[in-house]
Amino acid sequence: SAVVGEYQTTIRHTYVNQDIYIYADSVPINISFGQTGTVGIEYVQHYQGFTRAKDTPEVKFKNADGEVFDINKNTDAVHIYVNQYKKFVWSNEQKDFYFNLNLPYEYKSNATIYVEANNSPVTISGTTKSIKNLTVKTDNKVQIKNNVTIQTLNVESNQSLEVDSNVNIAPLTASGTSLLNVKIPNENLIVANPVVNGDIVFTTAGGNLRFNTCRNLTVTSGSGSIEQPSGRYIGGNLKFNTSSGSVAIDNVKGNKNSINSTSGNIAIGFCAGDLDIITNRSNVTLGTITNASVTTTTGDISVTYVNGNITASATRSGDIACGRVIGNATLSTNTGDITVSGLVGKDLALVSKSGQLQMVSCVNLTVNSGDGSVSGYNDAKIVVNGTANIKSEKGNITISEILGVKNGEGTDNTIISASGAINIGNIVGTSKIESYNAPITITTAGHTTIESSYSPITIASATAGANISNISGNITVGTMDSTTITTGKVDVKSSEGTIDVYNTTGDVYLFSNQAITLTNKSSSKIYINTSAQGDTTGSETGRGQVTAYRLQGEVKVCSQHDVILTFAQITNNVRVDTSGSSNKVIIDATCIGANKVNYLVQSSKGVVSDLFIADDKVQASKHEANNDSSFNTIKVYTTYAKTTLKLGAQVS
Repeated sequence: SAVVGEYQTTIRHTYVNQDIYIYADSVPINISFGQTGTVGIEYVQHYQGFTRAKDTPEVKFKNADGEVFDINKNTDAVHIYVNQYKKFVWSNEQKDFYFNLNLPYEYKSNATIYVEANNSPVTISGTTKSIKNLTVKTDNKVQIKNNVTIQTLNVESNQSLEVDSNVNIAPLTASGTSLLNVKIPNENLIVANPVVNGDIVFTTAGGNLRFNTCRNLTVTSGSGSIEQPSGRYIGGNLKFNTSSGSVAIDNVKGNKNSINSTSGNIAIGFCAGDLDIITNRSNVTLGTITNASVTTTTGDISVTYVNGNITASATRSGDIACGRVIGNATLSTNTGDITVSGLVGKDLALVSKSGQLQMVSCVNLTVNSGDGSVSGYNDAKIVVNGTANIKSEKGNITISEILGVKNGEGTDNTIISASGAINIGNIVGTSKIESYNAPITITTAGHTTIESSYSPITIASATAGANISNISGNITVGTMDSTTITTGKVDVKSSEGTIDVYNTTGDVYLFSNQAITLTNKSSSKIYINTSAQGDTTGSETGRGQVTAYRLQGEVKVCSQHDVILTFAQITNNVRVDTSGSSNKVIIDATCIGANKVNYLVQSSKGVVSDLFIADDKVQASKHEANNDSSFNTIKVYTTYAKTTLKLGAQVS
């Protein structure tokens, strides 16, 4: 039918204790609190156009059973149904279209007000009034104004929710809790006042949330972000699920917190409990936290201070920066850098395929690196108070001290590099250090197995138990001008590299196919073996040659090239064996008188050797002198080499 006219009704009721449920279609709904003593309803609609004949405006009151509401017997709740003219084919713009529900100031504070509408704008207002439960479901906007206090607010809207700055979400009793539960698709939500002892639950596709303070915060978002003013906090837990929204929160005090996102930056100033972050392309910035697990695909991760443990991973690319860690830290990235600028109180694990690794100190250290090097942050000296397990492909490794042991449980430290240089200061405990094609430099190595293939090994001091080997690289232990750096019992072996050992104090075992140079300090047992054939043309005079200074005690030398030995004192047996490739053997034993040592110089081919006693020279192919000092002996066995033996003058 065609309708021109208006519908207007005013209804008064005296009840003030019933819960109210309102159901409407698209009529604007206003709920306000006034000073009247009754519940008042005013409904007006001006309409011009076509409508279905059955669609006529009216207000119906029913109880929970669907029967007409009777104030005399229905004390629980009143259900109000609002019908209106609806457009059919055509209508003019409607004016003066509203439904007003005026509630008296005496209306009960523990009431439930429920509004469900298809497309109605809903406005709630009042003066210093409290509502226990308010639920609004509509496709239109919702406004809550003036001094209204709501304990539980549930809103589902396709448009905006406006909560004025003087609206409070707070419990109505001292022991109560409050709740703000909002679902809107793309509109922002601003909560100016703190949600007192209560939670915020916000569900949106693209709306942003700006809030003050709450207990627990749960946000599910497509692209919406979370922002909190500086100095505010979340008193409970944070749970944020989003596709591309960012989050910036100053303080989280809950013990179980999680953020799951695809993109959008994440910033948390302080977190007192556990924090679990999983993201795809987000940059994560954390201030002071307790325990955290952070996983991102391509984003950077930055953490200032960790009061517990942290696990951080960038699976594809991204830099990781971490400050002081009280507990354990496990940090991994594929192609980014890892920087640990503070001390790590417990164990530290670093993994990077190509990024640079920088740190300061930890207990136990585990590193798996590709191209990136391991070095001290800001030129600091790396100190590992426990044990180290390091593997590197091309990156250099520089550590000042490794001080821990595993109490006899296998090898304490393992450091392996394919082509990156290894530079270790003091290393304690049984250790295995390997480099394929990069130099190894160690200040102090004890109970250590050191292996290299093609690059030099340099050890300033090797204590008892060191085992040093090199396929073709040179080996240097100690320094020539040092009087304090000493070498303990060590095995040194190089197939094709030269060996230089200085200031030895313990038992030393040397093997090389190249030249060997030794300067002894106080070692009483020296064993040298070089198997390379000497070169008689002079083009490779150093190959296989043995040169040793300040020898004393038991000395055994086996060589196929030249042997030059200088003794500081003779206190035990000396034996030199050479093969047919050796040209000469020179032994300077002027430290002892000729009558205080047994000596035997023997050539199987009858090569004439020189024997010097003081300044007197005696030629003999074979010369043997026996005296009473049988505990001091020098024996030389050669094939073609000419032997020169120098002894001191005979003494009484």
